Amino acid sequence: MGKRKMQLCFILCLMLSLCFISSCDTGLQIVGIQIVSYPDRLVYIKDVDTEINLTGGVFRVDLKEGSSHSYKMNEENRGVGVGISKKEDFSKEGVYKVSIGCLNIEDSFPIQVLSLEDYGITQDDIGPGGFLDD
Repeated sequence: MGKRKMQLCFILCLMLSLCFISSCDTGLQIVGIQIVSYPDRLVYIKDVDTEINLTGGVFRVDLKEGSSHSYKMNEENRGVGVGISKKEDFSKEGVYKVSIGCLNIEDSFPIQVLSLEDYGITQDDIGPGGFLDD
């Protein structure tokens, strides 16, 4: 590729980049994230549960232009650029932090993983859906 073609490609890429950047709406910039309601379940059983159930959880995203939008945590489409970070280990007891955020803006809530043995409960006591039988 000749030097002239390289320069032309560079200028074209630069122009396209500038058009893209100038068309961005800064009013849609996320300025806040807040948990509105926690998920229905915050306590899990060691070596029984394998993933967090986010059903019932809701969070709000505040935009620079002044509007706010609420999203359910268990929906795939949680808003542009918002993610949920889960670093739980269901093989170890403890309290784990679940974060909802975008870049450096986030809110979080704790979940707890408990051992059945510490409460005198056996695997046979656990019913369908991970609930204790009556």
